[in-house]
Amino acid sequence: MRDAGPAPTPRVVVVGEGTERARLTELARRRGVELDLPGEMAPAALRDVYDGARLVVVPSRREGFGRVVAEALAAGRPVVAADVGAAADLVEPGVNGLLVPPDDPTALAAALAEALSGALSGALSGALSG
Repeated sequence: MRDAGPAPTPRVVVVGEGTERARLTELARRRGVELDLPGEMAPAALRDVYDGARLVVVPSRREGFGRVVAEALAAGRPVVAADVGAAADLVEPGVNGLLVPPDDPTALAAALAEALSGALSGALSGALSG
């Protein structure tokens, strides 16, 4: 077995505003995760974020229309989302993403590990490999 070298540093982009900026920054620093907090973004700039994403995560506790899920799927990105609002109608588990119960960080972590491991098949794994 050959050593492939160190794993790449995980990179997380959190778009939007909120009160958790300092806490997220400290958590990312402790965990060795590259964190980008661009704040609110214009729709044209969001397209670049989706294009650069391997996976879009939407762990919302409440969601009306599900705009972020719809935009991510339209950009061809798989989605791991809480099973609330429109996400349940837009995400086809194992096809274009995965759904998890809201407020369940253990299920969210398991879904992220599954999605990023390449264990999924079809369109989802194709999107994740690119």
